[in-house]
Amino acid sequence: MASFLGSWLILVVSTVGISLYHVITSRPTLLFISSVVALEVISFVVWAFYWVVLYPVYFTPFRNIPTPPNRKLLTGNLDEFFPDYQWQIARNFYHTIPNNGLIRYYGGMSVERLLVTTPNALRDMLTMNAYDFGQSSTFKLLVKRVTGSTFSFTTDEVKVHRKHFMPAFTTTHIKEITYLFWDKCVQMTDGMEAQTHARPGVPISINDWGSRAALDNIGLAGMGYDFETLQKPDGELRRHYEKINVKPHKSLNWVGLLSNFMNLGLLLQIPFKKNREIAQGAKYVRSVASRVIHERKARLLASKGVTDRKDIISVALASGAFTPEQLVEYVMVFLSAGHESTAATFEWTIYELAQRPEMQQRLRAELREFAPKMDDINPTRLESLPYLNAVCSEALRFYPFTPMVVKVAERDSTIVGEHIPKGTLVAYIPMATNRDKAFWGSDAEVFNPDRWMEPGKAKSGGATSNYAMLSFSAGNRNCLGHAFARAELACLVASIVGRFDILLANPETAGIVDAGQVTRSKAGVHVHLKPVDGWL
Repeated sequence: MASFLGSWLILVVSTVGISLYHVITSRPTLLFISSVVALEVISFVVWAFYWVVLYPVYFTPFRNIPTPPNRKLLTGNLDEFFPDYQWQIARNFYHTIPNNGLIRYYGGMSVERLLVTTPNALRDMLTMNAYDFGQSSTFKLLVKRVTGSTFSFTTDEVKVHRKHFMPAFTTTHIKEITYLFWDKCVQMTDGMEAQTHARPGVPISINDWGSRAALDNIGLAGMGYDFETLQKPDGELRRHYEKINVKPHKSLNWVGLLSNFMNLGLLLQIPFKKNREIAQGAKYVRSVASRVIHERKARLLASKGVTDRKDIISVALASGAFTPEQLVEYVMVFLSAGHESTAATFEWTIYELAQRPEMQQRLRAELREFAPKMDDINPTRLESLPYLNAVCSEALRFYPFTPMVVKVAERDSTIVGEHIPKGTLVAYIPMATNRDKAFWGSDAEVFNPDRWMEPGKAKSGGATSNYAMLSFSAGNRNCLGHAFARAELACLVASIVGRFDILLANPETAGIVDAGQVTRSKAGVHVHLKPVDGWL
């Protein structure tokens, strides 16, 4: 599909060039040019007719896999070309189309996807054949656009790198750096209280403060460097980082659709204003990361390979498995993947607590019994607080940052016995699985931290499958940073609930999910904070 369209576009450009040449040189060859144009039009119509009309009915290798009825030629099984919430439509397929683990559906221009639905199918995709499925071309293009990274490691390199990153992401190691999270969270709540006093009655933006705290935490815990965005919200680093922190936009829909047919890498080279800004931001952040990593490398060599630093990059360098250049690539990906996800989950957690004073009071009582004063908090032991961890686990379940994940088969594979040819788009839906009543019970659609409080259910929430919660994916390629994210979220939530009574300032709009590929509040969560005596 893609190779034909790419060749066709080259032919069209060549025809235009030849036509211009003949016009400029006054050598008209109207009959020849008309014939070529006619051939190009006919070939495109035939190509489109095959893929849009014939392939889905007669030639797809997945004819035996159930598919929704009433496929339209241009929009497939979707109601419109670019629905704001495609994951909701796919979630409806998940619940209404009888299947044995796979559903076949079609998007714009009848692009074919397989939807993975059952635990057995998820096990095959995420565990048994995990390295058969990689990131889609759209994801790779966006990563390259916002980070300047090609992230072109082979599967074997990724396996080796993952193995050597593991020691830095174990629960034991994360506990050793939790004090960094807590110190930043104290700075965050100090800043919130100062803003409340300076501007009485003006709501606090949870996303703004949480985003800055999360960015500082990744800097310190990730590579031992303080970005200082809590103290300097308008500092140079944050200004450059905001250039690459691209928010969802309708134009990305076209990028996603067209990337199924052709290589859009050249789009990054077009000197549009936004491309220039993103390139400048990525260049600056990469330069900071590169300087810090090379400094760490020099210190490590000077100490003959011995280091007492706990940040992730220092641990990775000490393993000897990475070059500084490779670690720069990973830092850029960590920043883009790990920063906003934690900030968004923190925002949704506060959104739920702000509507439920009884939950706030219960959590605050647990925190203050654990530590009568804020200065008494031992952040390495926050994981021992059952209700705090129940609230955080429920927020992660109820609001997965990526509601729908699309991968591509990088080699021939199988899922529940079905042959999956190389190049097939395969998706799963955390927003469906995480709220599936078959896994979570009749209250799956209710925000209920108590499901994690029952005996023996602190880790599972009572779910009946290891693949019931996909907020961090699952299996052999699950998110390495899940312990990092959980520990950071616990510190963020504990610091604000222990110190303030929280009242939602925009209850009508805060809960509306923004359109796009991630689960964000469209209007943001804004709150009024009232300090509660007795914890400072």
